[in-house]
Amino acid sequence: ATNQSLSTVSLFYQDCLGMEQMIVDDTTLCLRYNKNKQKEEEGFRKGVATNLVFTTTTTTNDDNNNNDCLLDHGNSFDHMVISTRNVENAYEALKSKLEPESFILKPTPMFGTKVCGILDPSGYKVYLMEQSQPQSPQATE
Repeated sequence: ATNQSLSTVSLFYQDCLGMEQMIVDDTTLCLRYNKNKQKEEEGFRKGVATNLVFTTTTTTNDDNNNNDCLLDHGNSFDHMVISTRNVENAYEALKSKLEPESFILKPTPMFGTKVCGILDPSGYKVYLMEQSQPQSPQATE
């Protein structure tokens, strides 16, 4: 069920968070945020191109040697943060795409901004952080 698991994760990051699928095979999925004018116009922040890679491991789950392919969470990664212009708008858009149990934090004031938390299909935490447009440096004379 590797492809199905990776396919579900890929759809989540593409449909909900605007990432692009770059590479996929039986055990690996690579997604990327690109600097993309269309994505910026859709409300995603322009920023650093970022890759996100998922890999699977095979485990034997019963006495009949039936195998499951699971995403390997490792032991170092806790969460990812993605900036957005408006957390409330992002939350409302995601409510129509995700099950209620996918939300781990409704839009909440935190760290001097507003934050919302969701779980991806494999259980990773993804936080959306509101960040206004960066200000242009003032010209000095």
